[in-house]
Amino acid sequence: RGFEAEVVPTDSYLSWMQGYRAKILSDGSPLFDYCVGSVHYVDEMQIDGSPEKFRMAVDELGGLETLAVRYYETVAEMIVALKPEVVGHLDLLKKHAVAIGASLAHIETPKAARAAEQALEAAKANNSILDLNTAGWRKGLGEPYPAPWLVKKAHSMNIPFCFGDDSHRASEVGAGLDAARLYLLQNGVGSICCLVKENGEALREIVPL
Repeated sequence: RGFEAEVVPTDSYLSWMQGYRAKILSDGSPLFDYCVGSVHYVDEMQIDGSPEKFRMAVDELGGLETLAVRYYETVAEMIVALKPEVVGHLDLLKKHAVAIGASLAHIETPKAARAAEQALEAAKANNSILDLNTAGWRKGLGEPYPAPWLVKKAHSMNIPFCFGDDSHRASEVGAGLDAARLYLLQNGVGSICCLVKENGEALREIVPL
């Protein structure tokens, strides 16, 4: 049983999220076993709402590359602050980059890639798992989150992946997991990481694909 974190309001989200992590049941066990750390806002601007709001964020920050850099910086900051067991949909901003007709090359520039690698370094340092999120297919992106270059980079750093369907309704539960398995194998990843509960604690189990 887990929850997905958020990074707003900027000045108080950490205390809110830590409060959820600290909640306990009547038997003394944690209310939540794990946390998925995700970023849907950059500098309090929503990037996962409508394409129009995404465009506003692009304009406010002076371009798509600048937004991408700030997005990955925010992911890294969230990981260091919250130490989530799982990092959600690492390259989420490609969803609306495509929606506004931009090339994905604008979010994969050398500057953006360096910022993404810093986020991966934060994930590795804090022992986080990356979400191989199948919603990218459902959103018409032709690939899940994260993109192949990020999968390969993370794998080279020995950062594990878990499966995520990002389901928002019952019909989406488990969607795309067979394709996600093949996607990982095609990108050189031969195992998946599962969170298992033992003695009230979330532990990691590596399972071959």
